Amino acid sequence: MGESILVIEDNQALGETIVSYLSEKKFTATHFLNGEDALLYLEINSPDLIICDIMLPGISGIQVAKRLKSRPKTTMIPIIFLSAVSYTTTNREAFNIGVEDFITKPFNFNELHDSITTRLAKAKSIKLKIKNLEREKEKFEKKVAKLNNIINHQIRNSAAKILESKDLIDLEVQHEDLKKILINETSQILKVTQGFSEVNQIPQKIKTPKFGENYTFFVVDDDVFYLRVIERFLELTFKKVNIKLYSKPGEALHKLETFNPNVIILDINMPIINGFEFLEEMQKKELSHIPVIVHSSSSNPYEIKRITNFDNVKGFVGKPLKPELMKISLTNLLGDDL
Repeated sequence: MGESILVIEDNQALGETIVSYLSEKKFTATHFLNGEDALLYLEINSPDLIICDIMLPGISGIQVAKRLKSRPKTTMIPIIFLSAVSYTTTNREAFNIGVEDFITKPFNFNELHDSITTRLAKAKSIKLKIKNLEREKEKFEKKVAKLNNIINHQIRNSAAKILESKDLIDLEVQHEDLKKILINETSQILKVTQGFSEVNQIPQKIKTPKFGENYTFFVVDDDVFYLRVIERFLELTFKKVNIKLYSKPGEALHKLETFNPNVIILDINMPIINGFEFLEEMQKKELSHIPVIVHSSSSNPYEIKRITNFDNVKGFVGKPLKPELMKISLTNLLGDDL
């Protein structure tokens, strides 16, 4: 059957005649004698079009149309008024509400059919435009999120490099006031970018069994500077530590097949193979028993939510590195008071 049409007509004989005609034209038609029953039906059903009389027992057709046009669920359903009332004021009120057409009784069925096909075609066109606009909006939002993520990533990394290279500042910048300004402005940038993400919230500390005293870490990040930052942090945190640094995720995946680290510290935004692809490859290679702490500047909520789909991801610590947060994540994972 074709499109569904709801008929609200208090004259039972006329209502049944309209339903019979619509069925011949391959429409699915439903008939109600009053507005109250029709509105109850519309609570759980969404017909493609409504034909409604104005003079109804109880609430009038005007009141029915007002309710339908005020509800998000039914506002887009085209309404054709079918009534013996032909006052100009009534016609104007109907169109002001948003009713699509007004046919005066007695009417010609060909006129009714033409109105139905015209209104349905227009409704389809509007729905298609809305759907296309929603798709464009979704594409635009994804592009904006990606751009924000790239900008955020670059700003954080650049600001972090300045803050964590104070020796270089001291060496290269001779003017003391300029040094203070440079460090202060960089700190402000970091505060702003961190405001976009909740990844730096302190996780609840949970004790888990120890792995052992001599830990091995795989650190995977395309930023060579950050590899050194994490390496230095791990060296200062652990008495005995074996650290493998990889700026190429593919190389790290290959080494994982023969080497079993205690923890992998992984960035998300990497070229060629990103963090998500890295985790998926670990699953394929049956390496998901190795726990991972994601360390990234990503503030994209879709990416952060996606990370939770991987069972072996045991923590998320944002960039720039906050040693106390990384220590808590490692403590939760390794079970030592670091």
